[in-house]
Amino acid sequence: MDFWTRMKQTVDRGVETSHDLFEKAKERAQDLSRTGVLKYELMQLEDQAGKQLARLGTAVYEVLQAGGSVTTETDGVPEIMEEITALKSRIAAKELELSEAGGKQDGD
Repeated sequence: MDFWTRMKQTVDRGVETSHDLFEKAKERAQDLSRTGVLKYELMQLEDQAGKQLARLGTAVYEVLQAGGSVTTETDGVPEIMEEITALKSRIAAKELELSEAGGKQDGD
């Protein structure tokens, strides 16, 4: 095999290797981007849940402050509790999705 043929083969291998590395880097960047989006969505859901918990606490406080008693039937409480329950389900689903995407949650 002559010099130019060897050089061409070496360059061709280098181009193939570079192309493979580029594809792997591109896939990894997409994975990181997806996990970043999932983490952001999870953070938003957790923030919404926190706001609903604060809303529930405020409603309970106001009733108790007025001398009343609170049950799950107190005005406004069932609706807030339903929202919290729905958010908990969405958070669990998003955590699973993040886990399946290979992302780590902040507590991990």
